[in-house]
Amino acid sequence: MSAGHQLTRSKWWAASCAAYVTISWNYLHDSWKMSLTAGGDGESSASNYITFANNRFHDVNSRVPLIRRSQVHMLNNYFQNVAGTAVNARMGARVLVEGNYFENVGTGAVDEVTGAIHGPVGWFYGSNTTGYWNLVNNAYVNTPHAHLTSTTNFTVPCAYNALSPQDARTQALRNPGVGIIDVTP
Repeated sequence: MSAGHQLTRSKWWAASCAAYVTISWNYLHDSWKMSLTAGGDGESSASNYITFANNRFHDVNSRVPLIRRSQVHMLNNYFQNVAGTAVNARMGARVLVEGNYFENVGTGAVDEVTGAIHGPVGWFYGSNTTGYWNLVNNAYVNTPHAHLTSTTNFTVPCAYNALSPQDARTQALRNPGVGIIDVTP
């Protein structure tokens, strides 16, 4: 960077945000707040085009993930024993929640800030603007979900084959995590 060009902190942050990221084949467990996209509510912190695929989230509390101002595909993940809230869409985020298996996710309590039911998908506490979700072929076991409906028709612009939620659960119990992939020649 030349001496005449300096980035302020906010411009540096905007220049360093991620796009076209895939988080896949992970076993993420025993955490309070699991993950988030965008570091804040402001437009300059937006991340974009993120896929969470084939992950297992187990014994966590919330933010699985918290999504702000991003376009996200939650594909074929297994959410098990999530105490509070899972997919939290805020600040205009658009999320395709597809082929996921939610088991023991949420309390069913009403969020004090947004009025949403604590469970697998919604807009929960913190930000003053909702996000949006498209729910496609998900399974809910011992999870408050009767209130859920899609709030957008958002889709992703690529070809892929989604598993059924039951097959996603099976593969998530078998394949993600450390030591699963053998990389020896």
